[in-house]
Amino acid sequence: MLHEVAQRYNKIITVEDGTVVGGFGSAILEFMAANNYTPEVKILGIPDRIVEHGKPEELHRECGYDAKSIADAVRELAGIKVITGNLV
Repeated sequence: MLHEVAQRYNKIITVEDGTVVGGFGSAILEFMAANNYTPEVKILGIPDRIVEHGKPEELHRECGYDAKSIADAVRELAGIKVITGNLV
């Protein structure tokens, strides 16, 4: 399946409720490198730093993988600029 994804798309976003270091996104990057694929890959998940306790929705927002952050990452990767809530 990853071969198909890499051949079909040149931009990929991974989202994981786990660490970005050595996690799912890292495995995707390793696969891409091992197979000479060169898509732009954005990894969203828990950063390699201490994250304080809180409600899941607060932590997802803080770590950048809540719904808004995912949508923002998609727009950024697609080159769509957002100015005060309006798409440009």
